[in-house]
Amino acid sequence: MRANLVAKLSQEHKASKVRIFNQALSWQTATSTAEGEGWLAYRLPVSTQRFTQGTLTVKGLENPQVYVNGQLVNSADKVELELVNGDYQLMLLADGLQKDEPFSLDWQGKSDVDELDFSAQQTQRVSAEQLFDSKVISNLTLSPNGKYLLQSTIEYQAAQGDKPIQVTELRKLPDNSVLYRWQESRPSSAVWSDDSKQLAFVANKQIQLFNVADLSIDIAATELDNVSGLQWFGDSLLFNWEKPFKADDKATSKRFQALEDRWSYWRNNSQLYQLDVASGFIRQLTDNKITSSLLDSNADKGTLLLTRSPVDYKAPAHSITQLLELNVADLSETMIGEYRSFSGALYADDGMYITADPRFMNGAGMQNPNIEVNDYDGQLYWRDDKGNVTALSKDFDPAIGSMTKLENDDLLLKVTEGDRSPLYVFDKRKKRFNRIDTGVDMVDGFSVTTKKSTPLLVVAGTSATAPQKAYSMSLNSSRKKVLFDSQKQRYADTQFGKIEDFDFTNKHGHNIDGRVYLPADFDANKKYPALVYYYGGTSPVGRHFTGRWPFNL
Repeated sequence: MRANLVAKLSQEHKASKVRIFNQALSWQTATSTAEGEGWLAYRLPVSTQRFTQGTLTVKGLENPQVYVNGQLVNSADKVELELVNGDYQLMLLADGLQKDEPFSLDWQGKSDVDELDFSAQQTQRVSAEQLFDSKVISNLTLSPNGKYLLQSTIEYQAAQGDKPIQVTELRKLPDNSVLYRWQESRPSSAVWSDDSKQLAFVANKQIQLFNVADLSIDIAATELDNVSGLQWFGDSLLFNWEKPFKADDKATSKRFQALEDRWSYWRNNSQLYQLDVASGFIRQLTDNKITSSLLDSNADKGTLLLTRSPVDYKAPAHSITQLLELNVADLSETMIGEYRSFSGALYADDGMYITADPRFMNGAGMQNPNIEVNDYDGQLYWRDDKGNVTALSKDFDPAIGSMTKLENDDLLLKVTEGDRSPLYVFDKRKKRFNRIDTGVDMVDGFSVTTKKSTPLLVVAGTSATAPQKAYSMSLNSSRKKVLFDSQKQRYADTQFGKIEDFDFTNKHGHNIDGRVYLPADFDANKKYPALVYYYGGTSPVGRHFTGRWPFNL
């Protein structure tokens, strides 16, 4: 019960009044004695400037409990504290005052430098708990008509330990109201039907169909383990069904078949299947010793694009990808090509888009064949129906990652541009790339309506000193509607230090981008120690708000 109370009081630590059983209680300045009878609550700010440890002694309280940032440290009159550099809220709950001893708090540091500052703070420095535990959007799936958004979030709470709290909600746009919520048995591999009336997904070893009109759920197929990658194909569904590799229980050793065998999942085999939604009948579309991966489908032509990756170390990049087209009617396969450099492919009206590195098709994406290129420099190519390949992004500097095809055959591209990750639209007719103003430095996730002449975009992302926000916007307008704002939820009273550019030119004449994160209370007249983080590989250090190395902390 006390834990519930402390959690509520911690959330409202700025409030001057608290309502308990419809009774308004006011916070008052603490004294050695208190008026009235019953339980007592004390709160005070605590700040440290380094790792600090020592003993907090509580006198004059009956059965005191000491909480730091809402978490119980101990139920005792002497409590050992170990605090990293940061700002905290200390709270004490007690059954009442002792009659024979006045209330007081005493701090005894382990050494002379273990000091606590109890001064009131209008803002607080960012904490590790905020950066790692705050709620963020993990997935966005927009309906083709732009009226509905399937949104998944993840967060952590101290009471739950390392177990994430994950919720998936069906929201109605543009008012962002919740129509349906899943917390247990959440949908995975969710995909909308073209008419936006049904949402197919995997849950509880089933393929389920959610009907938007009446919020009902139909079961399309059952007893399906390891199913993923749903795609609508007319009135049927395509999916990958994986068969895990089962080792010989009696074997005392394992013969490695390839370098990839160091991955525990490498011998698992996944093939493509088709589910007739009306009858529930399932048929197998591919049967191969090598996993078949679905890239795209064309229901009008009755064909699928798929890839396989046999082991082949004969030449750099010491792997090979087979691109194939499958005729769904007779299950015949046509080999389109085998490539050392390949990322993905999508059908278009009179050909297909392909993403690969600059070495694709004998270096078709290289600006200068005499200059070594970066394999991470994703390029965009066009392959016409006759097999002719054209480089589309040779003079486009950003590295192209994912691509989504729009109704008019234009593309929405997520790219890496310096230390940012924005979105671009590729105009097929004009052969031009146009950057979208998403309002964030790093796009975490996005979804776009592919069946509308004026596509609607939902995007979630962060900037170097701005936590995650999610917007909805039209592709041809910079006006945005906020759908989610972590700043207001968890960082309203948090102060961040400023960021300054720290670029320099190396001995080869190349400009190296850098940045400096200054302390929140930075004083230009003082000297500070500095942590230097650099990455010597081929990918930049992005301007993520948090992550594996949260620079704001």
